[in-house]
Amino acid sequence: MKPVFRLLLLGLFFLFVFNSIYSLYGIFVHSKCNKGDICYKSFLNSRPSLDLHVFVSDNSPSKRTDGVLHLINFNYHEEFEKEIGLEISRSVRNNGSLFIHTIIIPSKAYDSKDYGLRELLNNEQSTYIKSKLTAYSIPISAAFNLLKEQGTKSSAQPATHLRSKYSILMCTEELELPHTNLPPELLNHLRVSRNKEFLPIAHQDVLNMRLKDLVEITPETKRMNFIFVYKPATLGKLRFLLHIEATLYQFLKLGFTTKDLDEVKGVFVDTNLYLLCATFFIGSVHLLLDFLSFKNDVSFWKSQTSMAGLSSRTVLWRAFSQTIVFLYLLDEGTSLLVLIPSGIATLIEFWKVSKVFKTSISWDGLKFNKSKDETSDEKKTREYDEECMRYLSYVLYPLCIGAAVYSLIYQPHKR
Repeated sequence: MKPVFRLLLLGLFFLFVFNSIYSLYGIFVHSKCNKGDICYKSFLNSRPSLDLHVFVSDNSPSKRTDGVLHLINFNYHEEFEKEIGLEISRSVRNNGSLFIHTIIIPSKAYDSKDYGLRELLNNEQSTYIKSKLTAYSIPISAAFNLLKEQGTKSSAQPATHLRSKYSILMCTEELELPHTNLPPELLNHLRVSRNKEFLPIAHQDVLNMRLKDLVEITPETKRMNFIFVYKPATLGKLRFLLHIEATLYQFLKLGFTTKDLDEVKGVFVDTNLYLLCATFFIGSVHLLLDFLSFKNDVSFWKSQTSMAGLSSRTVLWRAFSQTIVFLYLLDEGTSLLVLIPSGIATLIEFWKVSKVFKTSISWDGLKFNKSKDETSDEKKTREYDEECMRYLSYVLYPLCIGAAVYSLIYQPHKR
């Protein structure tokens, strides 16, 4: 019955994986308009001329707003990057916030002499995106040399950071969407006119807003630069972006950290659909194999009653090295998907040590009964083990000491 039960669980696991991949594929496929359907056409189907305007404002009482980029009749079918300089106001330097306003509007829909934010927003043909250009984050700990004691101290309190890279996506695909089967995630982004045309759909590219692009704004900062990135996208890619954004928001509610979410973003950035499905499948199988290896490892050591042919020093070394790996991952704040299997592996290694040394816990304390009732085979194994480790120590210990000295002299460390 047990093999049947295992096969059933394995079948359910792979069914879940393939269903997830099929759902992911379905995001990139949208319904077509049939004859007699009420259809909404994209405003971009007629290939109009568009202008792009970017403004930046702060949250000071004056609500200061500056126009930082104006592109007339830009090519919205091609990706581009523009470096933009900003004057950092006093309110932002004092842990205030910056907001970025992006407006995409037909070239002939407004007076060419008027680039004001309010006037452009009042135009019913404008596509508007508002986002925060700053984020509150704990500054990266200063690194210093242990011997020279060099490095600048940084506060552990969250401070305002500028996004040195800000990206938006706009769907440039020629579309006709049926009224009865509109993608639900697009309903809040569709603005349909009387002639059943919807305005261009644009959204901030949350996947490209990474923690590594945050630059701290100090009280002395007067001017900074950031890169504005525009990318054309298909409807499928835009839908996928909206799905991921909603999922990341739910992850935050479940207690995931922003660093966890940043690692998730790294998986999806600049990844095509087929590679993404392959990554998801391989990651799921890797997680399954991890837990299967835990199961087999525990089963083997649970049934093991003799240490003949098994190296006790190797078990000790594995427990030590696995503990170092786990503490490093914990200190780095790595993803729970990596941290939890590493923690389980560490506990298993310590359990194996207790099995090797036949440890028992009683009211008299911790006892090691390894030397009692040792068989001749176990004695021979111990002697060979000691001899092998003695020869190995001639290479292992110098390497460890050399690596420690190199790190002490040349590598920086966190405070």
